[in-house]
Amino acid sequence: MKINNTRFLTLITSCLLASGCSSHVLVMSGNPNWTPDGKIIYLEQIYKEGYSILPFTKIDYNICTIDPDGSDRQVITTFEKKSLSSISCDENKVVFDSWNYDTHSWDGICSIDINGGNFNVLNNEGRHPEISPDGTKIAYWEGEGDGIWIMDIDGKNKEELYDDWTAFTWSPDSSKLAISNDAGTEVVILDIVTKSTETISISIPEPSFTMIDWSPDGEKFAYQDDGFCVINIDGTGKIKIGEGEGKANWSPDGTKIAYGKVVVILANPDGTGYEVLLPATEDGEPLDAIYDADIPYWDVGM
Repeated sequence: MKINNTRFLTLITSCLLASGCSSHVLVMSGNPNWTPDGKIIYLEQIYKEGYSILPFTKIDYNICTIDPDGSDRQVITTFEKKSLSSISCDENKVVFDSWNYDTHSWDGICSIDINGGNFNVLNNEGRHPEISPDGTKIAYWEGEGDGIWIMDIDGKNKEELYDDWTAFTWSPDSSKLAISNDAGTEVVILDIVTKSTETISISIPEPSFTMIDWSPDGEKFAYQDDGFCVINIDGTGKIKIGEGEGKANWSPDGTKIAYGKVVVILANPDGTGYEVLLPATEDGEPLDAIYDADIPYWDVGM
């Protein structure tokens, strides 16, 4: 069912003004990554009072962990009036970027301790942070299209590495970044110390520009391309592992890939084992949704 924008806004306003109007709760889990000990860390978005993204809608964000078998879900911390996206962690720290609904601006790259305490803003201009595997650096986008930068894990010693805002991922030994070009035809391997580069011809479409991840053994990339795929770093051996959207991330042992924007999906690198681990839910009931477009944002509790 589709409705036009005028009716959409009228329904929302009427619902909020009406006495005793009931509201639904929509929960979406996504943007999964991995902790060093093999748990999945992910963002849980909780929409209340209708599904509008307008400022008066109640949206909470939880940062959660869960075991790959679906057990032992834990909420690390909860944020109100903030929208979180990219998330990365090591054994001590979780970093993410945050939009502030009160100020209508980006907080930038923020961090909390792995137990949920000690909130800090590391970089007001940064987006899309990714902690290096050795836990010493953060790679990120600077500003609005000002390139790929790195900084120390505490936010100090910022350095520009690449003058374009495109996909990147750390090498397993933390010495290099793999960066895809806008056309999706090449991956540049950049040494962060010597600044030397190696170019690999590979097809990674431009819509996947935030969606590349390097396998722990250094042999493959996972990326989005009409669903999610795994490919050798020389551009051969492409395998589709499943449907969905969002950034893929390899498990520390390389046996699983987690991804999803509105759900958390697990799959094996060989294309087997596809599973929606955490579906989107409406009032506690699972929704048949794996893409953002599948979510009924127009539903305002009528």
